[in-house]
Amino acid sequence: MSFQHRPDFYRIIMHDKQLRLPKSYVKKYWNGTPNPIFLRLPNGVQQKIFWVERDGGICFDKNWEDFAKFLKVGYFLIFKYICGSYFKVKIFNLSCLEINYSSIRCVDEVGERKEEIKEIIELSDESEEHAQTESGKNGKRKRKVTTQPKNLSRPSPYFEVTLKQSYAEGSMLRIPIAFSREYFTGFEEKAILKVGKDIAMEVLIKFSQGFTMKSGWNKFTQKYNLQVGDACKFVMTQSQPLSFSVTITRVRKKTNPMVSSSDDRIPKRKSIRGTSRGRPKIHVSKECSK
Repeated sequence: MSFQHRPDFYRIIMHDKQLRLPKSYVKKYWNGTPNPIFLRLPNGVQQKIFWVERDGGICFDKNWEDFAKFLKVGYFLIFKYICGSYFKVKIFNLSCLEINYSSIRCVDEVGERKEEIKEIIELSDESEEHAQTESGKNGKRKRKVTTQPKNLSRPSPYFEVTLKQSYAEGSMLRIPIAFSREYFTGFEEKAILKVGKDIAMEVLIKFSQGFTMKSGWNKFTQKYNLQVGDACKFVMTQSQPLSFSVTITRVRKKTNPMVSSSDDRIPKRKSIRGTSRGRPKIHVSKECSK
């Protein structure tokens, strides 16, 4: 999905079971929106929400009740589209004041569950596997299998950028859309850049027709003398606070054989006193002047 501009929309809480989106917004802007989406509060807490089509409209369905338990009937919510599947939400209470978000702690299932995965598997009579069994209501035997994810540590997400002149000599770096759409959820966020064991540097990531590194990027390019053609690999080491380990691959500069050490082979012009290099003095033979 491209970074198209979408207007904000608001909803007033009527009940906590579902939330219906404005039909005019759905008609113009909802096509292509991923399912689920993520609602992010100003304190950084986010909740995964599944939506459904119902009666020609769109309703927030699964997980909405978990989000709505912090709300009351009559609360006023403003939804601002960020990018991809992310929306920023501001909540106003019955006094028309924005609420204090510090007490809100939504549990979001992003897919990085480190606890044990428990699943119930029906056993056939022919199964010879040994397992802990339970008796179900229908009389069938079931076993509870406790497994641990094989790979808890997945490769860290990253993006690479080959520097063009505006990046190497300017004050901003544009971040690839595919990466920012997946991992950035706010309009403005500070990030930490660290090269090897050097002291970390801070930059500001800001959204404006796409995500860019702005304040602090120029200092980073100057410190590491980044040149046009250099490649920078940004590996995201953590999301809160947003941090990147940066690897720099220098561009290989091609040498010009006409300008190399062959200059030593070119005989140097001897200067003659009283003459300029542009207009050498001409000696006229007396025999020629006769």
